[in-house]
Amino acid sequence: MRPYSSDSTGNSGGPVVNSHNEVIGVAFQSLSESDVENIGYVVPVNVIDHFLKDVHRHGRYTGVCGLGVRLQGMDNIQLRKHYEMDDRCSGVLVISVAKLAPVSSVLKRNDIILSIDGIKIANDGTIPFREGSFNERVQLNYYFTQRFATDVVTLEVLREGAILSLQSTLWVPQMLIPRTLLHGIHSADISRAPTAGVSPPLGGGNLMGGVPSYLMVGGLVLVALSREYLESEYKLDHMQQFDSWTDELKVLSMTDNYKEEPGQELVLLSQVLAHTCNIGYENSRNMILQAFNGVKVLNLKHLKSLLYTTTPSVDVSEASSDKLFFEFTNGMILVLDRQSAFEAQHELCAQHFIPSSFSVDLTA
Repeated sequence: MRPYSSDSTGNSGGPVVNSHNEVIGVAFQSLSESDVENIGYVVPVNVIDHFLKDVHRHGRYTGVCGLGVRLQGMDNIQLRKHYEMDDRCSGVLVISVAKLAPVSSVLKRNDIILSIDGIKIANDGTIPFREGSFNERVQLNYYFTQRFATDVVTLEVLREGAILSLQSTLWVPQMLIPRTLLHGIHSADISRAPTAGVSPPLGGGNLMGGVPSYLMVGGLVLVALSREYLESEYKLDHMQQFDSWTDELKVLSMTDNYKEEPGQELVLLSQVLAHTCNIGYENSRNMILQAFNGVKVLNLKHLKSLLYTTTPSVDVSEASSDKLFFEFTNGMILVLDRQSAFEAQHELCAQHFIPSSFSVDLTA
């Protein structure tokens, strides 16, 4: 492969060729440490080819697909004996299945996947990289990344001592804490005016990407939790006193969880903008909202719709039409006076230079 320089003009998006002038990838990032030169990263041609086929087949990029299970290796002989595996079998143990994945109706916990589409899986979770090669091996997940979400795979499964042949459709994993920039944007969303409390998307059509959504009421700033938020907020140099970061560490432990119902997202109290209507809550931060006025919150848009409801949907003695009653998963409870919170909106927006179209105005 011909090296490419990392000069100031930039090479990202440019082709990388071998000695035969064949394109083998696309340059996208250089290693810029002071003691290295001419070292960069390349998107390989098979990844580019898969992307182009995906767009051609579906009209847009649908994402990297998977099976929707968490797996454990079976290297330990005692573990294999426990699951009645003889020496002729090898595979990986299913330890959990995503509820929304198609495979949830096919596989269950404690199943052992022995092969996929006739490809034998080793006890360490690897498969041959190329057909007929036993020396070059990759993780099983690589096989899924080369397929599409509409593809059907055949699984050979060991279940309670019996070997079964099962089929399942793949899917694009729906993570509980997604990357905002990977959200699909439909053209219908662009034609609407900016929604109160939810920032508008970028661009039009079936673009992949977006800007973070947020909602503010009475100085409480609530966001849809994303991986970008975690990466910007949770820095190791800020988290030396672990006992004061208990809630944050709980959030970090959920990053590999799948959604359990359509539309589900974690609504996080990011910060509180100090105002007389929220005295005593100024230091509250990074808490996951569980319920509002006694109703379980599904996502940020659901919370916004609940704010328009003047009375609670369920019988909660602490909640009433003149209160905003927020319950968080760590047990914290924040209560605001509805009228005072709404009246504070314009003042807080002006003080913190927040566009009024992005705030929640329920006084009308």
